[in-house]
Amino acid sequence: MNTDTQTPAEIAKKLFSDVPGDKCSKFIIPYDANNEIDTDDACDIISFNFEILLTIYFEGIIYILNLLLNEPSNKKTEYEIYKNFTLNEFQFLEPWFNSFGFSVSVSEYKSDSKSKQFVNNQLKPAMYCRTLLSFDPKDKPMFFIKSITEKYHFILNSSYKKTNNYNNIFTILSKDDKFYKISFTDIRLNT
Repeated sequence: MNTDTQTPAEIAKKLFSDVPGDKCSKFIIPYDANNEIDTDDACDIISFNFEILLTIYFEGIIYILNLLLNEPSNKKTEYEIYKNFTLNEFQFLEPWFNSFGFSVSVSEYKSDSKSKQFVNNQLKPAMYCRTLLSFDPKDKPMFFIKSITEKYHFILNSSYKKTNNYNNIFTILSKDDKFYKISFTDIRLNT
């Protein structure tokens, strides 16, 4: 797959319009974590690559939603379909990510007080960003106020501490009474 002149959204469109390839059969991220590189530069590259992966991931989620939305028998809105997403739907894109050397990790946290405390005190301060979706009623005002035309938007965390490890960079998505921690693991290093 030639990505020299393609945006992450264009890559996602191509990627998800076909069956997943074999594990590590495609290469879309131009950075290898084994390269000798200055630590600050490595952290910036990991952050940059994470944003690419996150964009591809949410383009895939939107692609799935659109497929379901456009089914002839569908009478639901985008939000009604999304509202019924479970952990399985959030992990559905795993085979496509495996094809270009990454694994998708999604953890679900419920709204009980212990989980909320963990999310608020541990996850939110350490997250790279929070992801908002334009069709989620609680996120919709931000899209209107900021005139955001995309279906998703990332709000960077000002207290995020840079890392050179994919396992330590993640986003938080809130859906109804649940939180989802979404991250990626570079499986090219383990093959």
